[in-house]
Amino acid sequence: MLYSAGSGVTSTGTVATKGGVITQVPPFELASTNLLLQSADFATTWAVAGGLTVTSNSTASPRGVVEADTLVDAAGTMGSVFQNVVVPNDALTRTFSAYFLAGTSTQAQIGVLLTGGVGKSALLDFNPASGAIISLSADVAASLVEAVSIGGVTWFRVSVAVANNGSGNVTAICGITPASLSAATQGTVIVWGAQLETGSSLSTSQPAPTTQIPTLAAQVTRAAGLIPIWETAGLYTIQVFTVGATYTAPANLKFAKVTVVGGGGAGGGAVGNIAGGSHGSGGCSGGAGIRLMTAAQIGVSQVVTVGAGGTGVAAGTGNTGATSSFGALVSATGGGGGAAAPSTAGQDGANTIVAPGVGSSGDVNLSGSIGGSASGAFNQYTSPGQGGASFVGGGGLGASANNTDGSAAPANSGGGGGGAAVNANATNRTGGAGGSGIVFVEEFY
Repeated sequence: MLYSAGSGVTSTGTVATKGGVITQVPPFELASTNLLLQSADFATTWAVAGGLTVTSNSTASPRGVVEADTLVDAAGTMGSVFQNVVVPNDALTRTFSAYFLAGTSTQAQIGVLLTGGVGKSALLDFNPASGAIISLSADVAASLVEAVSIGGVTWFRVSVAVANNGSGNVTAICGITPASLSAATQGTVIVWGAQLETGSSLSTSQPAPTTQIPTLAAQVTRAAGLIPIWETAGLYTIQVFTVGATYTAPANLKFAKVTVVGGGGAGGGAVGNIAGGSHGSGGCSGGAGIRLMTAAQIGVSQVVTVGAGGTGVAAGTGNTGATSSFGALVSATGGGGGAAAPSTAGQDGANTIVAPGVGSSGDVNLSGSIGGSASGAFNQYTSPGQGGASFVGGGGLGASANNTDGSAAPANSGGGGGGAAVNANATNRTGGAGGSGIVFVEEFY
């Protein structure tokens, strides 16, 4: 689905964050049915008249998929595509809408005819280059042109409504004409997302057009419900930072959800040269902070810091992971290192004195998890602690055999490193390194 301002919604609300108001958005719309088939494919169910040519899937649509079609009237014959739809013999108003890429023909037409009784003809001529309405026929009950800017590309959602009259009209003919100025005019339009539904932009009980309802070989009904916030913006992209860098906000950014995860702590080391052996505990994972922000809150750019994972220490407590941050707007500290086994025969590291990382300044601030405590029996290999898992990834495994180092957590997982293992009289061993953190920015246009 795709939302554009002025579409058929029944209420409005404010979405707010810790940092302030994000935007006024219409969160709810009524159920609606798209009566047209093949809403994005004008070369199938749609009929072609007047020498028009259709090139399927020529251009990326407003939702970023190459599915918009090019309609060309090269002969200047006022060619068109149209589709006949069976409608009830009633007195309801229905709205026909479609998306047009800006900057093509200078005068195109979208219209719907009602036939079978006392006919109605609702025709809207507009300039696809500017979105300006040029003319409306007498039977137009309502009209609307909405500009939707996505990724720097502008589309116009053009809609025209016609009211049935109960006189026996049972067919609605929905048509698009790339060049409607005169029979000698040539024209090209790129179009997507055709929709015919009950209601109009002037109705309070059944507003239309609603968010775009894709169809293939059958009509589709979308249930009533909330409009997700990402659909109020259009295109969605994501930038992932695995190392420190500078984030530069796109010029057409509306808002972004930023997630930061701190580096994981290293696993605890194991002490050699003591009777009975020892096993280190796992490192703690980094915390996570998640914050939704407007483009104004983010500004032109922000410094992105990706926290390193903690390094292991032979026979010692692992080092703490470093903090990840998105400027000063949201951050997450790194996880603490796993405890080493004490220098006492047959003792193992109990992870009771270290702490996981935690998010800060986010709308959601998450703590990491504590690494596993080691367990073992005198003079045997049993179980070094496993590193704690973070919001985005797991920790490193404890050493897989006696007299080995702990396993490192995966890069950019924010997980804790695994603990080391030593049996009697072996040399000191090192806990596994913690996983580095990560920052990702989900952008909405």
